[in-house]
Amino acid sequence: MTPPNRAFAVLRRVLIALVLGTPALLAWHHWGMERVLALKAQQHPIEMNDDSTLGGHSAASWLPGDPLGTLQCQLDAGYAWPYCEVSFSLAKSPQGVDLSRYDSVHFRLKYEGVGPRNVRFYLRNYEEGLSNLKDTGSLKVNEVEFDIPPSGEIDVPVRLFRIASWWAVEQSVPLQHTDTRVDNVPFVELSTGSKSKPGLHRIGIEAIEFHGKWLSQSQVLMLLVGAWLLFGLAWLWVEVLGFRAHLVEARKHLKRIESLNHALHLEATVLAGQARTDPLTGALNREGLREFLLKHWPSQAASAPVLCLVFIDIDHFKRINDGHGHACGDHVLQQFARLVQAEIRAGDRLVRWGGEEFLVVCPGAEPAQGAVLAEKLRHTLEDAPWPAALQVSASFGVAALADGEDFAAVIARADAALYRAKSLGRNRVETASCG
Repeated sequence: MTPPNRAFAVLRRVLIALVLGTPALLAWHHWGMERVLALKAQQHPIEMNDDSTLGGHSAASWLPGDPLGTLQCQLDAGYAWPYCEVSFSLAKSPQGVDLSRYDSVHFRLKYEGVGPRNVRFYLRNYEEGLSNLKDTGSLKVNEVEFDIPPSGEIDVPVRLFRIASWWAVEQSVPLQHTDTRVDNVPFVELSTGSKSKPGLHRIGIEAIEFHGKWLSQSQVLMLLVGAWLLFGLAWLWVEVLGFRAHLVEARKHLKRIESLNHALHLEATVLAGQARTDPLTGALNREGLREFLLKHWPSQAASAPVLCLVFIDIDHFKRINDGHGHACGDHVLQQFARLVQAEIRAGDRLVRWGGEEFLVVCPGAEPAQGAVLAEKLRHTLEDAPWPAALQVSASFGVAALADGEDFAAVIARADAALYRAKSLGRNRVETASCG
């Protein structure tokens, strides 16, 4: 598998993961991915406060419980805005907890008292340049007031908190700082409401929990958009690489065709009118060999195909023509072609190279197989009966196509091996060394 194909296989798996993962992540964000900050008496120190510090007569007390407890308040009308409150410490100023990462506050309360079941909840935010460590009253008051439903449970969205106007006036806060901020909250407070009537009030605090997502909706969407964008860019890059690979392979194929044409000494204008076979022997001619090789040398090949050549030259053929006439020579050539065709494989091809020279092309054959075939043909020709009681033999040169070698080079090596066989006495087989 080529590198672009391997990359596309990986990208297809990534695509499947994105297609399945996108709705899964959105569903997980909608129904899961919960982060919860629950107030607990053991982890968050509790402090009581009431209007007695401001000249009022209300009295607040705390009845411990598990996980929190009960705010008990004897509310007295001696102060203009009587109240009792309990404070839960989240961190030590100036360090606070970023509650902007939470979407809502869940309350589970039990209220006993006269008048409306009404409470206030404050998120006290420390802001550099606005808040003073020595004065807790300078911490920004983000408040929400609500009635406790009969069930005692209610979810209050954090976005509904607003800066307390009385605090802004009291602290002379500039207009540009009157925005709601809950990104650095050292403590939170639960207080009796503005509708609460004088008398005894008990607010059982069973749970105060901040709920949110580990990732916001915008973060999830940005993550998904980023993942799909990266995937698209990766796919485009692999497409470019694949196009380049195909272009390089096409150029290599064109070069192979040019090499074949050069090796076979064929020009396009000459090939157009030629037949594919030799009319005397029925063997392929050079045009026929060209078409055969193009089928067995595909452009998709990453390296040279396994291919073996056997170059054959009929020994002393000129003596046959001179001594017995060209008609006898033609009979010898025809019988020679029949004998060779009978011995080679169905996928091999016999080619008349010129005169008494022939070429056997063996796709998929190794050098050793080519040498065995050549030796077999040598014995067949030597033992066969010939016209005019002639003794006919042949010399053989064997060569295999090396990786990266063009066809002209392997023919040259086979021809050199044939020349060596003839110079060593003829009627023998010589094998070329690797290219």
